[in-house]
Amino acid sequence: MNPLNSVEPILERFWQLVLDGTPPVSVATSPTPVAVDDEFDFLAEPTSAPPKPSEAAVVGPDPARVARLAELAASLPGVAQALAQSRQPLAQDGRLDRVDAAGAQWICRLLLQMPGATLEEHGPLVRLLQRSARSTDPELVVAAADAIRHLDARAAQLDLLARLQADPRSLGHAGVDRVLACLGQIADGRCVREMEALLVDRGAELSDVHAWQARHIVQVIRRSGRK
Repeated sequence: MNPLNSVEPILERFWQLVLDGTPPVSVATSPTPVAVDDEFDFLAEPTSAPPKPSEAAVVGPDPARVARLAELAASLPGVAQALAQSRQPLAQDGRLDRVDAAGAQWICRLLLQMPGATLEEHGPLVRLLQRSARSTDPELVVAAADAIRHLDARAAQLDLLARLQADPRSLGHAGVDRVLACLGQIADGRCVREMEALLVDRGAELSDVHAWQARHIVQVIRRSGRK
């Protein structure tokens, strides 16, 4: 029996659920950069300088969409196993550009069930993680931070730091913990000035522990010459 015959229905159903209700993205035109990652803005292409999220609330998915996505909970282990040997095709799968914020939560959960690896700097999966890191939804930001750390996706570090600098309080103490844990592992020289700006602009909003962690990240990068 061809092993692909047993996994293809799982993968097909996975993509149906993740993409449900999301319009296709045109690759012929460049979307206008926006600051809010709601259900529509989430589809926008990231810019070279990640915009800071707005204070506006995230537009959540409709209840029927949530119910359909709940089906993914049971299928996620099987999908992760099916994709474990094909991370590269997944990372370059153009369908990821059509995933909305609700689907992105599940993509991040899926990534955490797959073996860790270093993700290259460009491609649809990197763009998905960058959008997720900039989201106004704290849960999605934290899920993205965990996935970014798991995949050593350094291309998303500035997006994650921009989100932290925009509104650290919205992430909660535990959320800031996870974001800083991610940055402590993946951040390089690109983050030094931004991390220093975080301490200057938002230092009063960080706990003493988090402020120390942010300073420590800068010190480690400078001492190690991490670029």
